[in-house]
Amino acid sequence: MPFFYLNKTGCQWRHLPKDFPHYTLISYYYHKWVDNHTIEQINT
Repeated sequence: MPFFYLNKTGCQWRHLPKDFPHYTLISYYYHKWVDNHTIEQINT
């Protein structure tokens, strides 16, 4: 899948591709995982 939207918008929540879930749902889980350090654990 080409990620042309990254070049256009810098990956803003509201400009994710249409085949992604609604941006509020993605944002919710992202912030939840950052708060409980899941993202940090994945990256290490």
